[in-house]
Amino acid sequence: MAKKVKDPSKLPQRDLIRYAMERLDLPTRQQFADRFGLSKRTLDNWLIPDDESKEFRKMPTVVSMFICYVLKHEDV
Repeated sequence: MAKKVKDPSKLPQRDLIRYAMERLDLPTRQQFADRFGLSKRTLDNWLIPDDESKEFRKMPTVVSMFICYVLKHEDV
């Protein structure tokens, strides 16, 4: 399991998602997408490096806040 990060909200988008996947024991993108009510395609677009594709999308702030909330309150 990933070492606990003091403030995951400071992580870049891709790192936050990967960190949350590991800490919440959601090893696949589909499992993570299902857990947070996302489509896998949306998650894939958030994980693309922003300088590599026009498909990259910035994750809404409310989503990153919710992911951080879940990480904090599920005591992982």
